Amino acid sequence: KDYSISYAYTANLLLDQDGGNRVPGRIASFVPDYQKNSAFGSRSGLPALEGAMDEAMDIRKQLGGKLFTGSEADELSFKSRASHYGLLHIAAHTRLDDTDPFLSCLLMTPAPDSAGDGHLYSFEITQMNLNAQLVVLSGCNTGIGNLLHGEGLISLARSFFYTGVRTVVYTLWPVADKSSRKLTGGFYSGLNRKKSPDEALRESKLSFLENADPVKAHPYYWAGYVVVGRTDPLVLQKKYIRILPVMFTLLILFISIAAFRKFNG
Repeated sequence: KDYSISYAYTANLLLDQDGGNRVPGRIASFVPDYQKNSAFGSRSGLPALEGAMDEAMDIRKQLGGKLFTGSEADELSFKSRASHYGLLHIAAHTRLDDTDPFLSCLLMTPAPDSAGDGHLYSFEITQMNLNAQLVVLSGCNTGIGNLLHGEGLISLARSFFYTGVRTVVYTLWPVADKSSRKLTGGFYSGLNRKKSPDEALRESKLSFLENADPVKAHPYYWAGYVVVGRTDPLVLQKKYIRILPVMFTLLILFISIAAFRKFNG
């Protein structure tokens, strides 16, 4: 209740994240679909992340951005599109490998008849060149990994730091859909008010506790989300910048109509 809390894997890794040339605040949410594709739906029995779409829609209402779901949230789509955005929200199931954490993966929408198998492995993430300031991994156990002496936790979430990302928000255990939506909604509301990631998450947790019944006040429902990495305030794209193309198009249309009337009057 008194402090904003964040973590770092190692001091060297934290200092290496200088937050250099990041893409200002273009936001993308990736929400894979597990129900319409038998590769995951029937073989793995993965349930739909019922609150994931609601989370993504809440983000769009507050900050705008692009939503990728279904076939647009497959492995190859993520690899080709993710580098164009400054804030990535990924609501996906994970598959953890206790022996080799670099074989842990995010389960994206499987793409039939393609080179992508739907498994976005940790080692594949480390080979990407992302430009995001922040990655939010809104799924279960996204921060779990192996603890190595002198290096800290080797996990799926950590892989994003090797791509140039400076801050990651991840989960420490399975998350409940409804509480997850409230926590992430409050978190993005804080970012929209120019709060730093750690401050935004703290405020969201406090707001959740103020409105929680005795059962939901248990740490299981709110303490699982943590911030790792730098805590500088994000450079978000201003909303008016997103409407400039529309305004420019309307201006050109107005000039064209005026010119047409002048020469045909």
